[in-house]
Amino acid sequence: MEMTGSSLSRGVNRKTSQENPGGEHSIQKRREECKEPSAQKNNSRQKQETTVIQTTAKFIRNFVEKAPSMVAAAMTYSKPRLATLWHYAKVELVPPTPGEIPTAIQSMKKIIHSAKAGSVKHLTVKEAVLNGLVATEVWMWLYIGAIIGKRGIVGYDV
Repeated sequence: MEMTGSSLSRGVNRKTSQENPGGEHSIQKRREECKEPSAQKNNSRQKQETTVIQTTAKFIRNFVEKAPSMVAAAMTYSKPRLATLWHYAKVELVPPTPGEIPTAIQSMKKIIHSAKAGSVKHLTVKEAVLNGLVATEVWMWLYIGAIIGKRGIVGYDV
């Protein structure tokens, strides 16, 4: 049997119309189905963004509500401690007066003489630890002064 061009095209048309019942409408439906996963992704992304925004807003709202009480508690906690710090800072961190300089020089001479004489061997452990802590403190203050003078920490192995 020989098929002509028109009968061939009718067969194809029949075949496609059988595969796609509804014609153009089913093609539109399939296109929409193909687009649906991306639409679902967009909906999911929008829901996630909304959830993040709501969570952030809730956090900020709670923080703003609790901030005054937290600041008041911090102030109450820190006032006596800052007063103690300020008291010791006034006493310990002031530079020596001109009258204290000769006393400090004599003290340094005495320490050097005792180190040369070997009386370091007769120190108790407590005295040795205290002397070591004082020396470490002086050394650290020298480093801090140098950092402040250079206006940066660059160049120090920290």
